Amino acid sequence: MLSIDGYAFYNCSSLNSVSINNSVTEIRDYAFSDCKAFYNMSFDGTVEDWKDISKGTNWKLGSPTKVYCHDGDVSSDGSITYN
Repeated sequence: MLSIDGYAFYNCSSLNSVSINNSVTEIRDYAFSDCKAFYNMSFDGTVEDWKDISKGTNWKLGSPTKVYCHDGDVSSDGSITYN
């Protein structure tokens, strides 16, 4: 299991994008929370792969992130747009 630790990027004001490998299976609590400039996350997998990742409490609270997958995008409100 490969995970992103809780609070790993918490309140990181300079973080605006990140790429996540499809081997990640867990994103822990508050990992990307309060990263106000964090808008883009690229995920090296499908939308279904993304949905299978265990996400901790408030993993992106206050971060208006959109996740770009191979076959579609997941908006910060959870809505999905397939390519």
